[in-house]
Amino acid sequence: MVLNGLSEYLDENYNRSIFDLASGTGDRYIFHLHPRRVVAAAVAENMKYDLLLDTGDTGVETVAKTGIKFLYRARHHDTVTGQMRIDNRIMRMELRPILSPTKRNHIKNKSLYPLMKERKVLFVTMLEGEVLRGIIGGFSRYEIALLMRGGLAVTLLRHGIHDIRDKDRQSYLKQVQQTARQWKNSPLYTGES
Repeated sequence: MVLNGLSEYLDENYNRSIFDLASGTGDRYIFHLHPRRVVAAAVAENMKYDLLLDTGDTGVETVAKTGIKFLYRARHHDTVTGQMRIDNRIMRMELRPILSPTKRNHIKNKSLYPLMKERKVLFVTMLEGEVLRGIIGGFSRYEIALLMRGGLAVTLLRHGIHDIRDKDRQSYLKQVQQTARQWKNSPLYTGES
C-alpha cells in the first residue's frame, strides 16, 4: 500500500461511469467533443466504445467515447463556460483525440487520490485548449469529476486531458510524476509496497 485508503477507494469507485448513471434517464448534458463541437443531449444508450445520444431536435447520434473531452449537466452550461478559459497556444496545436491508450497523457491514481483528499485547486487543460479550474471530487478508470467554483461538477474524460497542474505550475502527469513523486509529500503516504 502506497497511500492510506487508495485501495479501498479504487475498489468502490474505479468502475463507475457517468455514462452508466446518465443512460436512459433523459437528463440532458452538454458534451464537449472533438473537433471543437458542443452538443446538448441525453444518453440514450451506453455501449462499450460509443454513446447513443438523443439530441431531441436533431435526433439520435452515435458518438465515440474517445471523441468526448468533458461533459456536465445542461442547466450549468452558462456557468461552466463562464468559468472556462482557453489556452490559445494549445488550441493552435490542433491536437486530436489520442486513440492509443499508451500514448495518452496519463495521471496516476496515486497522484489523483491525495489531490482529491487534500482538495488542492487544479488547472486542467484539455487537448483542444479548454482550461477548467477546480478540485477533484472523485475519479474512476476513465473519468475525473472536477468540482468548479460553486460546486458545479464537470466530468473530464481522462483521454481528453492535455495537462493538469496546481497553482504553482506543478504538473501531475505521469511522465513528470515518475520523477517528482508528489504523492510522497502527502500525509496519506505510507511507503512503497
